[in-house]
Parts: sequence; structure tokens; C-alpha cells
Amino acid sequence: MKENQYDLVAPFYDALAKLIFGEKLLKAQMHYLGEMKSSDRVLVVGGGTGRILKHPAFLHAKCIDYVELSAKMILEAQENAGNLQNVRFLEIDFFQHHGEYDFIICNFFLDCFNEHYLDLAIRKLHGLLSQNGTLLVTDFKPSSNRKNKLIVSLMIIFFRLTTRLQAPKLQDIPQALRALFSPVQRASFNNGLVFSSLLKPNP
Repeated sequence: MKENQYDLVAPFYDALAKLIFGEKLLKAQMHYLGEMKSSDRVLVVGGGTGRILKHPAFLHAKCIDYVELSAKMILEAQENAGNLQNVRFLEIDFFQHHGEYDFIICNFFLDCFNEHYLDLAIRKLHGLLSQNGTLLVTDFKPSSNRKNKLIVSLMIIFFRLTTRLQAPKLQDIPQALRALFSPVQRASFNNGLVFSSLLKPNP
């Protein structure tokens, strides 16, 4: 069985997230979507159930590629997309995808990987982004807060059992991103457990 397979949890993924975090995760994901430009070629990586597609910014994007490995997650995302006409849903492995984009959205995706594959994923994102493009990353980050540590530990155990989550622990994603990207804006949510960051490629 392959790693990071989310078909099993797709039907109740949003309900589970809402039970634990309320709407805080969705709020974090949408925080910087207004920075998307009407001329942007947009890539959504590992978008899950696609609730963010309800944000009005997507209506004006030039085109949207929605890359998601889980067929059942794509079905959920297609429903959430409603009448959005400029989106193409691609059930493929992110590492096999090719293209060039002006705005890449990577929400709660990089936390799936171990240290080696996190580095590969960041390099892949860099290769997909245009020279003056913007990367939007929303994800969990290590926290010294005891409650946050417990939440992360329980989530990793749950998803390793249900999805064969590759990551044995939560990596320091903001630190890893600095190898190839520089943050231009950043916000923190849920007592520092969640961050959302707009980044530009390093010169």
C-alpha cells in the first residue's frame, strides 16, 4: 500500500477538522487568498476536500489546476467548487506533475512528509513556480505548548493508522522552506500551532 492515501478519511475529513479546530484551519487557509491576481495561473497542491474553492478570488484566476492524489477527495472538491468554470481536477502524484504557475497554494500538505521528502517537495514547488510567482503555505509547525504537542502527536498516530502517513513527526516546515524561499507575509493561528505564509523564491 502506498503512503499518504486519504480515500478512507475523505468522507469525514472536514467534520473531524471542525470537531478539533472549529473553523480555525479554514480561516488560516483563506487568510491570504485575496493576494491572488486575476492574471494568475494557480496550482492547488494536495487540496483535499476543496473548501477553499468557495473563496471569491478563485472566480477571477486565469486558470486553476487542482492536484490531489485521492480520488475521493477530488469528488468532495468538485462538489465544493460548485459552478467554478476555470478549474481542472488532476488525480495524480504531485511529484509527477509538470507546469509553471504564478500562485501555488500548498495547505496542510507538506506535513505529510518525512525530512527527505519534505526537501524534495519544496524543490518541486520551486520548480513549478514562475520567477516572480508567489507560494502560499498554510500548515502546522512545531510548538512548545503542551496542548499543541499533544494534538500533533494524536493526529500523527491517527493519520499513520488511517492513511499510512509518511511523516513520523512534524517537521519544521517554515525552516525547511527558507532553503529556497523567503517569507514576505506571515500570520499565526491557534496559539502558534498553525501558520500561513506568503513566500517568494530566493534570488
